[in-house]
Amino acid sequence: MTRRAAAVRFGVSSSSVIRWVTEWQTSGRDHALKQGGDRRSHRIEAWSAFLLAAIEAKADISLVELAEKLAVEHGVRFELPRVLWRHFLSELRSLMHVISSEHKSEPQLLLEGCFQWRTGAADC
Repeated sequence: MTRRAAAVRFGVSSSSVIRWVTEWQTSGRDHALKQGGDRRSHRIEAWSAFLLAAIEAKADISLVELAEKLAVEHGVRFELPRVLWRHFLSELRSLMHVISSEHKSEPQLLLEGCFQWRTGAADC
């Protein structure tokens, strides 16, 4: 069957079938690659130790100040401070999961655990 006939048969564009067959011929891969997901967080995670040290040095530092400090001291720039916010939010979510699994039936202890982590009093 020709590529154009296959496109008609499966209800897709002929250009897609042509690309797929070309990809299969060059790589030998007969399945689609993983789509979506996070492709950039590894950039900010590489600077996690630096960011946490900056926060320990100045507890009330803003995201904008953190982004500027990273740019000035290491020449690393991110699109917006929201990249930093997403990084810290993902760290907090993983911490919340650990704390909540330890205190499933005690929501007050969960809140206290988060407060202790925020103030540096927790050992997690």
